[in-house]
Amino acid sequence: MKKKSVAIVGCGAIGAFVAERLHENFRESFSLDWFSSNTMAKAEALAARFGGQAAPYEEAIPRCDVVLEATTVQAMPGVLRTAARHGKALVVLSIGGFLQDPDLLAEAEAAVAPIYLPSGALAGFDGIMGMREIGLEEVVLTITKHPKSLAGNAYLEQQGVDLTALTEPVTLFDGPADQAIRNFPANVNVAINLSLAGLGFSRTRVHLVADPNTTTTVLTVSAKAGPCAMTATTTGVPLPQNPRSSLLAAQAALGAFRRLASPLHTGT
Repeated sequence: MKKKSVAIVGCGAIGAFVAERLHENFRESFSLDWFSSNTMAKAEALAARFGGQAAPYEEAIPRCDVVLEATTVQAMPGVLRTAARHGKALVVLSIGGFLQDPDLLAEAEAAVAPIYLPSGALAGFDGIMGMREIGLEEVVLTITKHPKSLAGNAYLEQQGVDLTALTEPVTLFDGPADQAIRNFPANVNVAINLSLAGLGFSRTRVHLVADPNTTTTVLTVSAKAGPCAMTATTTGVPLPQNPRSSLLAAQAALGAFRRLASPLHTGT
């Protein structure tokens, strides 16, 4: 099988991590040919390391087969539109970009080439997709984080919440995903993919808890559909190269590339 040419757009910690794993484990299926970043020095460094070329994404995307988007929520819409316009398969990591532009989701659904939205740090998507066919009645995402990871949140400051004073778990928010995403844009992006897979933003409920005694982020998805019920819990581990990023989210991107490399697809 001919190797697929890959463009890595976004050469920060996650982009570099995925490039390294693709080079180590998927060398027979993918060729790392193009690297792009808003800091071109990072793109040039990765290009030199893996034998590719550095270029703006507008130039790199038309020359590849598959695009990994690992930029920012602000830059993602431009990357998606460029990939869609040129008919390139795309793996999206900055899923919050869908909230930046109300037309973007419809454009993604109309794209000719596949667009992959990896599950990120969440588990349970197979169950959600299956239960959706039955008729989902309820989807709840409970996120438990250490208060330090929520420091500087404007919504909490407006509410007068003193995160440094917490001595036990406290519920900071309990409501629809669209409000949770607006109030906590840096902390609940996992709710975007879950909402798209299930009941949508207004009917997916998010329960955010600050726990000063936890050392990890814990994500629990629960769902009901007719006689079926599901609960899936994931304990997060930070990416060693960047503690603010999730190791599982980066690995989920590699799962998308595994699907692209094989005709046998398991799960979602």
